[in-house]
Amino acid sequence: MTTEPTRSVDAMREQIRLALVAWQFLTRVPLGAALEAWIMWTPERLRASARYFSLVGMIVGAFGALVFFLATLAFGQTLGAILSITATAVMTGAFHEDGFVDYFDSFGAAGDRAKALAIMKDSRIGTFGAVALVLLCAIKVAALIELPIWLAVAAIIASHSLGRVAACVVMHRLDYVRDTDLSKAKPLAEKMTRTELLLAVALGLAPLAFIAALGLITLLWTAVALLASVLLVAMFIRHLRARLGGFTGDTLGAVEQLTELTILLVFVAASR
Repeated sequence: MTTEPTRSVDAMREQIRLALVAWQFLTRVPLGAALEAWIMWTPERLRASARYFSLVGMIVGAFGALVFFLATLAFGQTLGAILSITATAVMTGAFHEDGFVDYFDSFGAAGDRAKALAIMKDSRIGTFGAVALVLLCAIKVAALIELPIWLAVAAIIASHSLGRVAACVVMHRLDYVRDTDLSKAKPLAEKMTRTELLLAVALGLAPLAFIAALGLITLLWTAVALLASVLLVAMFIRHLRARLGGFTGDTLGAVEQLTELTILLVFVAASR
């Protein structure tokens, strides 16, 4: 007979597996053969791992913040900002940036839904995507330069964790519009449950709450950051519903990057 402590240990192990599956999916940092074998990856675990996307974002953000801090001490804040953005892009394989570029390329299709979906599947970068990526990186760098060092460190962590929360909200609210039989993101086509979303939100909000508790930004600006994120995601969901009828993997990358940018801009405004 399975005892209660045994069930609890098994449940904890399963949650650790899900967190590691999320890490595998969102980053390019290897876990090692032994750990990968222990995880026992399945499509069902990938779907369930979305609850830990914001936790992975927090870790990626912490790495980016560390690179920013050390590089700023060594080379100055401009290079610190550039190297931080580079480091997180390398760590994730530019996973979200790629989706951001593909989604903005799809605006070349104007109002043609089928053409927009086809453009997003094309691996080549177009004018819309190239311009959007340059502007995205330029504004991020400028924002980090404007911030005091410790506030920039905090903003990097908060923006990455909240960016993944935004993607989770989109997955929860919309249907997947690709041919799921052919898509690499097929397991994520099934909507997140409300409980899974609440866990992702709680983990994603933790850095911002900690930053507010430390007094790095006021409660008013904390509320502004949350409101700005909510409004952005709500407008993006409405836009996707009207334009595509749902979400794709590329749209998740787009909303993640736009949320990161929004949080950075709010922090800049809070620092003035």
